[in-house]
Amino acid sequence: MEDAIRMIWPSGVDGMDSVKQLIQSRSISQVVSRRSIETLVARAEENSNGAKAVATAFLVLQLIVVIAILVTLDYTLDKIFPVLAMIEDEAPPSYAAVGSKEAEELEDLAGNKDAPVDDDPSPRPKPITRSLRSIYRHVRSISGKKSLFRGFICWVVYNITLIPITLLLVSIPFIPVFVAAPIATLLTAPLYTAWVHIVITKPSEKYFWHRIPRFGLVFRATALPTLILGIVDGVKDKLYSGMVNWGPLGTYAHEDNSVPTFLLKSALALLIWIFVQIPLEVALTRVQASMLPKEDETIVPLDHALTLHKDEGKEYVSLLDAWKSFSRGAWVRLMNVYAMTIMICVMVYVVLGCIAVAEFMLMPFIFNSSGNAQ
Repeated sequence: MEDAIRMIWPSGVDGMDSVKQLIQSRSISQVVSRRSIETLVARAEENSNGAKAVATAFLVLQLIVVIAILVTLDYTLDKIFPVLAMIEDEAPPSYAAVGSKEAEELEDLAGNKDAPVDDDPSPRPKPITRSLRSIYRHVRSISGKKSLFRGFICWVVYNITLIPITLLLVSIPFIPVFVAAPIATLLTAPLYTAWVHIVITKPSEKYFWHRIPRFGLVFRATALPTLILGIVDGVKDKLYSGMVNWGPLGTYAHEDNSVPTFLLKSALALLIWIFVQIPLEVALTRVQASMLPKEDETIVPLDHALTLHKDEGKEYVSLLDAWKSFSRGAWVRLMNVYAMTIMICVMVYVVLGCIAVAEFMLMPFIFNSSGNAQ
């Protein structure tokens, strides 16, 4: 049949062959192109999933780093360093006041002309808490980086204990938060005192619960400043949060979120922190440091005014003596520590904020591209 058609219309048969070849070639090319497209889509999905996994891992790692930075700022710089500045001795041991026996020996040496005279006295050592850098180097030299978080476990236990006690007291009728918080702080004062002792002393083999002083001793020494400090903390927190706005004669007024009101509350909270809270913390910390056992050695020279009471048979220094013995130079060092801490915190928060904004703008493109590819 095909031969007869070829004899009658040879060009037609050749055309049919060409058509068959064309159809076969197109079908093959369609199959190949379809497989190529599927391969490309699969590769695109793999790449998008890989980019999404990398972005997620990066965010998790970054979150861990940010938490570590914030803990270091809040615990090491804001809590450990100021405590050391509050209890360091203004005069080094070589320049400490001498007793009557030492004074007589100095007079004998002065009367003896043949006694050797030191024409090149050693320079007076500088305080360790004169700057954040010197405090950081000194604390880190004790036991490495972990020394920057000294007493952290005790601090966590203290806060874990403080919160449920506060909530339990608040659940009692007619006891508001600003009353329950100081009472809870007073009940957990021995834990806080143990934390202060751990922070200011060299590493010990004792567990922190073995270093908790007697509740009666802590209560007699720190009850008044602890209660006042708890009330001040509550007032300052209310000012910062802006949750409560009291009108004339103690009546409750509507919340005012205007800029002048915010600035006024912030300024008032700052003044309370500088002129009320910090002095109370200084006096309280120095009283707690005076209860340190004799066998514990401090990592900075302990103010000799915090040890004189032991010669008189007292268990702790009085609140008034702790306040009066804090010299002007010590105040300058402490405020310098706070100022540098605030400056570093602001810088870190600005950098972290810029990074967060940049990631907030870039991450949607990464996750949306992976979703579109799927």
